[in-house]
Amino acid sequence: MKITNLKDSTQGDRRTISVDIGGFDLFFNMPTNFGRVDNADPFVAAALLPAMYKGEDIHLALDLPISQRLLSNLKQLQDIYVQWWPELSVINIDVEQTTVLQLKNSETASFFSGGVDSLYSFYAHQDDIDYLLYVEGIDIQLDNTTLSTQVHQANQAFADKHATPLIYVQSNIRYLPHHFGLSWKKYYCGAGLGVTAMLLGIGTVLIPGSQPIIDVYPDGTTPVTDPLYGNGATKVYYDSALVRHEKIAYLAKHPDAIELLRVCWMDNGYNCGVCEKCVRTRLIFTLLDITSPTLTPLSSMKPVLAWRLRSVEDFKVIDHLLHAAVPKKAYKIALTLYWLKLRETCKNALGKMERKLFAGKLKRFIRTILPA
Repeated sequence: MKITNLKDSTQGDRRTISVDIGGFDLFFNMPTNFGRVDNADPFVAAALLPAMYKGEDIHLALDLPISQRLLSNLKQLQDIYVQWWPELSVINIDVEQTTVLQLKNSETASFFSGGVDSLYSFYAHQDDIDYLLYVEGIDIQLDNTTLSTQVHQANQAFADKHATPLIYVQSNIRYLPHHFGLSWKKYYCGAGLGVTAMLLGIGTVLIPGSQPIIDVYPDGTTPVTDPLYGNGATKVYYDSALVRHEKIAYLAKHPDAIELLRVCWMDNGYNCGVCEKCVRTRLIFTLLDITSPTLTPLSSMKPVLAWRLRSVEDFKVIDHLLHAAVPKKAYKIALTLYWLKLRETCKNALGKMERKLFAGKLKRFIRTILPA
């Protein structure tokens, strides 16, 4: 997988850095006082997972060095990734120059979307954060200009109110893994944020973590892998001290957070209210007796019963919700969650058995005769 065609241009107070990674034109648009192109670290890191998925070595066709720290980290990342995901292969990284990068600045930024994790990280580390970092194109499609403008304005107003500068970045980094057949959430989220952090050149960048340190499992963003996307000049810190309902309870003490809160990734309004993340947040609102102008508490368990639990993360979510519901004697919610967990465990076991015994043919046959 070749890395070629690095471009760096400025227009007004904005700067665009782009590079070709295996035929995909990756770009970042940012304020002119950020960004560094004196090393190839972010570009090589961006190519790592796609190259491992394709089984292709990385060839750096740019006259730039890569930091020794990142090169070592990428080797460790490969060791982890192939254990987690057997469909990936260990690949070689073909670079001619290595270097030890120096800090460009010692400031600290925290990724910020207006969601539970980013709001918690801001309030928990407010005294240490110099910038909030909002990347358009990660959780809102780049062509959804109406929603993008609304969210940008809301986040900017929050940052202004708390006297913390907001770094506004536009990028298609989320589209990079999809171009090569990889899921952003399952494989690439932490990598994408780490790449962005290194490219901006900020000394320390917080990734507001969604996976508690007590629940490390294979995922696109984890406390094990995300910090390995640092290179000596940029330190990546994975911040996740609490589980989700604990973070929301913490945020309930900050009215500005509850007023801003946006958890939805569906690009259907500020919060659609019906996707899994919206329903889960509304359920926690019900448990904690929280009201918000952006989401209403859940009044029925029907949306919860519509969930499908497939991954380790899905079942961890239910366990955490049960830990929140039982002490509050929310028995209706707890029984619903217990039933959901039992139902999905049985369905997954039956599905695994059917695939092993019938290779999916029985399932297709049943689906064919059910309408009749």
